[in-house]
Amino acid sequence: MASIKTGTLLKDMFFLMLFSIPFSLSSMFSVKFSSVIRSFFLPVRILYLSNLDLFMMPFILAQFRPFSCVYAYGFSVLARVSAQKGYLLSLPADRVILWLNAKRIACHPRLEELYMIYTITLNPTIDYIVTVPRLTLGQSHHMQDELITPGGKGIMVSRVLKALGIPSIALGFRGGFTGDFVREYMEELNILNQFTVIKERTRINLVLKSDQDTEISDYGPNATEEEVARFLKGFEDISTQDFVVMSGSKLPSMPKDFYEQLIRSLHEEGVPFACDITKDELRNSLQYHPLVVKPNQKEVGEFFGRTFTTWQEVIPYGKQLVELGAQNAIVSLGGDGALLFTAQEVIYAPPLSGEVANPVGSGDSMVAGFVGTFIRTGDPLEAFRVAVACGTATAFSPDIATADEIEVQLARVVLEKIE
Repeated sequence: MASIKTGTLLKDMFFLMLFSIPFSLSSMFSVKFSSVIRSFFLPVRILYLSNLDLFMMPFILAQFRPFSCVYAYGFSVLARVSAQKGYLLSLPADRVILWLNAKRIACHPRLEELYMIYTITLNPTIDYIVTVPRLTLGQSHHMQDELITPGGKGIMVSRVLKALGIPSIALGFRGGFTGDFVREYMEELNILNQFTVIKERTRINLVLKSDQDTEISDYGPNATEEEVARFLKGFEDISTQDFVVMSGSKLPSMPKDFYEQLIRSLHEEGVPFACDITKDELRNSLQYHPLVVKPNQKEVGEFFGRTFTTWQEVIPYGKQLVELGAQNAIVSLGGDGALLFTAQEVIYAPPLSGEVANPVGSGDSMVAGFVGTFIRTGDPLEAFRVAVACGTATAFSPDIATADEIEVQLARVVLEKIE
């Protein structure tokens, strides 16, 4: 539980006065606060509310140690608060809380919104997508179009959360010049990332789009025990007020139960999570009651050893996923829409008409839409509605869907109660 420390009050007030100088200048010359702060006080990590003028000066925290915040109201700094894992519940909810620790940046007007979504991409990629209208093996071709983008299911989730206006921190492993590209791309998108740097190079996947799409995937790099230990160290910053999304493949050097180890540690700490992983890893995760799992129709069949000829045949097996421990289960049905299974009901979302441009990332978009909406509303039906809109918008887009594209599809989503 948080405790008030008054010994640093004078120092905090001094820094607020000191930082008012660049804010005055930025107000006069209409310069963004963030750029002024970087130029005047590069070594100091700070947090600010918004780009306001001097008369509505943001409250600033000069950050020198992790797990601390400033509790501020008006122009007075009332106290510095030290907290463990973000437990700031002893503070009144009618004041603005500014909070910064070693991993996250957060600014929330209400304490119940003090959370962060962490996405885990253990084995990210650079996806190099090349369009060749007519591909003939053994012949030389000129590409019609290309797209170079960071890939990996957790990264996709973070990108869609960004489109929804929901902050997240991307965790995982990166290495070499390809890993640098992933980091730089995420920073250009203003997505926080704390990838663990490893010696081996982040993989590249090649996608050839022609009459038939062809994907050539790399297995990915290996990580040493020391590199994995550094990654696990980052989990110490995750609290019960946060949320973790785990998706995608592991590094080849990791043990088969690595995901289960992560999930077990989160469960023991009471941290909610969602997962979109292989059938064996999914089977092991259900006992820890994930908020949502999202296999597709084929993966449900593989999980239960069945082959489906219609989407209706999936329903009893989707219900079993909930019976085995999942709080909610989304099963994407490709061109037939999607199903939501909860402990109380089964909901069907018919497919939306449109031309599929790129199905890659559609499932990850659904996970982002569900998690981001459920955390804010607690309503699985509304979360499913947004999930369907996000997945559809990405499928109809050459890349990850934008906010405007998601909004268009959201107005078209219809939900039908099956049971």
